[in-house]
Amino acid sequence: MPESGKGKCSRCKAERDTLENNKYYPFCSEKCKLVDLWGWMNEEYNISESLPNINEDSEKPDPFWRN
Repeated sequence: MPESGKGKCSRCKAERDTLENNKYYPFCSEKCKLVDLWGWMNEEYNISESLPNINEDSEKPDPFWRN
């Protein structure tokens, strides 16, 4: 669960309000939220952890959207 106290924006490091008072949390503004989203869409970020190995013989879970 995210912290609820005041702190720094995840994008620009400016002061941001609490979770309860900021609909853009953990960002300070809609602009920072959209800039961060743009970074993901342009593949500027990646997830360094690899996916688990699934053997052909192992039971594959249903996709999350079928749950």
